[in-house]
Amino acid sequence: MLTTNMIRKDISAPNQYNAALALTGLASFITPDLARDLANDVLALMSSSRPFLRKKSIYVMYKVSVACREICVCINSPTLWVLLQLMNVCRPVLYPPPPHTQLLVPPVKT
Repeated sequence: MLTTNMIRKDISAPNQYNAALALTGLASFITPDLARDLANDVLALMSSSRPFLRKKSIYVMYKVSVACREICVCINSPTLWVLLQLMNVCRPVLYPPPPHTQLLVPPVKT
């Protein structure tokens, strides 16, 4: 509970770099309980006016959906942009590509 409140406070910091640092840290140590508790806060940052925070929150939302798959089903958002981003994040998690399709692509030489 204390950890969740501290992360929630850091995510909503007025300085975008402090909030981005908290989001990056959250992506590293996320658990299913943290994912359930902080999903709405991360979802709110996906519609932020600051592009740096939007990018970080989309990455964290991917990690949230990996940690807790039922989050993708139960989130309700009023804005269409957030729903479209969430669908793009949740699609590879819920419907992974078949393993044999990766063998058909030749390796890229650099």
